[in-house]
Amino acid sequence: MATIQKQGKGYKITVSQGYDYSGKRIRQYMTWIPEPSMTERQIKKELERRAVLFEEQVKTGATANANIRFADFAAKYMAEYAQLYTETMLISSSTRNMAEAAAQQIYLLREYRLDLLTGNSDEIPQGQSFEILLREMDKREALLTSLFLGTVESETLVEDIVIDPENKNSVAFRFSERKGILPADDLSGEPIYVSTEVKEVIEAPTDSKGKVIAPASNALVYITPGKADVTVSYTGETLCQKEIPMAQLGAAYGIDPSVFNGSGAVEATFCPESGALLHIGIADEKPIK
Repeated sequence: MATIQKQGKGYKITVSQGYDYSGKRIRQYMTWIPEPSMTERQIKKELERRAVLFEEQVKTGATANANIRFADFAAKYMAEYAQLYTETMLISSSTRNMAEAAAQQIYLLREYRLDLLTGNSDEIPQGQSFEILLREMDKREALLTSLFLGTVESETLVEDIVIDPENKNSVAFRFSERKGILPADDLSGEPIYVSTEVKEVIEAPTDSKGKVIAPASNALVYITPGKADVTVSYTGETLCQKEIPMAQLGAAYGIDPSVFNGSGAVEATFCPESGALLHIGIADEKPIK
């Protein structure tokens, strides 16, 4: 809300805009001097009108003093400081001249940022506008700096590697810092070793005579996997070591189809990697592990 104070022959109208980034209160001022022929009632009415008008101007950023409207300030900044590639950089055929121009742009950005932070600039945007401006300056400085330091790009590749668990310490594939993942027989890369140590082997069920009992032809087959410790190493360093279920060390079992033909709906969930039965139970109820 605007405040009005008598000052000499005129009146000082003040509007507060909160605080700046350093905690200093921000105020906007204007002075109005009434005509000598105006009555007290006319002066009061005109003062109220001007106070409301000035407060609205401050809120919309239309005042023309040191606290410049951000839209105008941004245009000024873009024109004077934020050109990423100057005309000298674009037309120069000399790498040295281009580097000097880029370095000058970095210097100007840093100098101007310091002026803003220390309050030495004649025009300082306020609040969120100030933060937006600083982020934009940081972004542009990073782009210019990358001309000297370069940039880092990364991507993620996923490949399936087939290994034989019976080979306890085999070269699964090779890796080159320049070529990436390579076949195991490509000697231009360093070997990635995958070693397996069997921890548990699941035997297939047998009858009294020791004959393996195969699942019924109409059974829902699943695997009870065995377990093995798997270690992945590269240039003598262990990258990963974990106990994992392995279908190759397991045995096949079957679920009688009649289980699914009762009055209640039964559901079963299987592991797509090992074929193991994760749970079986009544649908829409907590599964029976």
